[in-house]
Amino acid sequence: MKKLMIGAAVAFVMCHAAMAADDLDSAYTDFKAAVDAKKSPAELKPLAVTVFGFVNKAAGDAHAKEISVSTEYAIYAAALQGPSAVTVDLMGVLEAGAPKSEYLGTGYGTYLGALGQVAPGRVAAVADKGLTNFPDNKDLLAAAANGAMQKNQADRALTLAKRAIAVHPKAPEGVAAADWDRAQNSLNGTMHWIAGLVYGSKNNFFECDKELRAALPLIKGNQGLEGPAYFYLGLSNYQLGRSALNKAQVQEGGKFSEMSAAIPGQYQRQAYANVQSIKAEAAKMR
Repeated sequence: MKKLMIGAAVAFVMCHAAMAADDLDSAYTDFKAAVDAKKSPAELKPLAVTVFGFVNKAAGDAHAKEISVSTEYAIYAAALQGPSAVTVDLMGVLEAGAPKSEYLGTGYGTYLGALGQVAPGRVAAVADKGLTNFPDNKDLLAAAANGAMQKNQADRALTLAKRAIAVHPKAPEGVAAADWDRAQNSLNGTMHWIAGLVYGSKNNFFECDKELRAALPLIKGNQGLEGPAYFYLGLSNYQLGRSALNKAQVQEGGKFSEMSAAIPGQYQRQAYANVQSIKAEAAKMR
């Protein structure tokens, strides 16, 4: 009797698994037909959600994994077509249904950029969540560093910025090398800028000077970043030169301060005051 009961249980499990596989195949067939027919994103979304639901119930199954990868790519490709609201919607489906998808990792830059257009308040939260599965993703690290900076979380912003600078991702297929390098340089410039400002706020003038000098050529023309950068470069070189009795470096600090004072913003007035103080001190040095 016991053997009969065990046999019945095994048969039930096998039957249930077969039915689940049939449901998955049916759901994927519907999704693929919609993709082939170039249905709208609004029509693809619920079909993809259904597929991912069955896939996640069959975790570890090779066939389910194969279907998942195909669905992930199709949703990713549709998300790239935009507009931004569609990109956010479909990448959100991918994020919820396959949070470790390679296409999610590849597409986070586009996803975060679109979020910045339609829901900027969500960018930092999405970045923080994404780092759980993609801890070395440069786009996520940079977005999280910016978010931490905005929340005055200086230490976390510095850590994330330094991690982002250390990552050197390859250009995705189809992206021109020049375009990729330009985007990476812009991102690195902002990360060096964050690191420099945090070091400056901590009176670590040597590291501040190093980071902001690295940032300058990469943030050229962005006065929102240049004003604070010149301010802290002025302060750092003044303090370093003063400590080393290096008049030339003190004067360089004055020049940076003058550049900051010429840019409208929250640092302008203090930068102007610093210029006067630095000039007076330099005049007393040999």
